[in-house]
Amino acid sequence: MNNYELIAILDPARLDAARKSLGDIMQRHKVSKVEENDWGERRLPHDIDKIGVGRFLCINVKAEPERLREFRHDLEIDSNILRYMMKRVA
Repeated sequence: MNNYELIAILDPARLDAARKSLGDIMQRHKVSKVEENDWGERRLPHDIDKIGVGRFLCINVKAEPERLREFRHDLEIDSNILRYMMKRVA
């Protein structure tokens, strides 16, 4: 298992649903959460789907590299997750 840092921008209007769907996606792909930091709501430099404010989360996770493709795909198609970025950390 490798360590990754996931930064996600969630829709603040549907925050509970977004957190639940993110947790469901992580559980489905056997991605384990190590640490979560809530960076709070921030104004976006440009609107995403007509939403000008996003809730930023930084989550350190452990995952198998083979599962990342499907995991990223599910993050992309979820409407509650506006954007995400995932990087491997040492």
